[in-house]
Amino acid sequence: MALKIIIKGTPKAKQSFRFGFNKHIGHVVKYQPKAVKDEETNIKAQIANSLPSGFRMLTTAVKVNYITFIFPPLTNFPKWKCELLNKTEIYKTTSPDLTDNLQKGLIDAMKGMVFSNDSIICICGNVKKIYGLEPRTEIELEEFIGLTDKTLKP
Repeated sequence: MALKIIIKGTPKAKQSFRFGFNKHIGHVVKYQPKAVKDEETNIKAQIANSLPSGFRMLTTAVKVNYITFIFPPLTNFPKWKCELLNKTEIYKTTSPDLTDNLQKGLIDAMKGMVFSNDSIICICGNVKKIYGLEPRTEIELEEFIGLTDKTLKP
């Protein structure tokens, strides 16, 4: 059975760790900016509210059927282009990048809630970023039934 999760709000890229000198301990430390932590907390809260009752965290192979990142139309979109969003998909070709930063934040927030570890994701299907009138992120995933390194035993 597939699990579909919708996270409301404009998708945000996960920034890399920052590095700074901590004068109290006398060396460089890595840290995540507060905005990145707050965004992950927001995503986790929305995921927790959308999980069906009795949901058990996935611990075997996971197949991601699709991920769609939907961004609000740009302020300079003409009216006709905004009306077109109701009829067709307009793909976003500008930042943030799809494969690294957008997916990373979403998958990291799901770890420990939806699946035990992101390393068990073995298939990631259709992933896209588009414009839409209601900004959100949609993801559908399910337990993968097939041969994996864990299912093959000598």
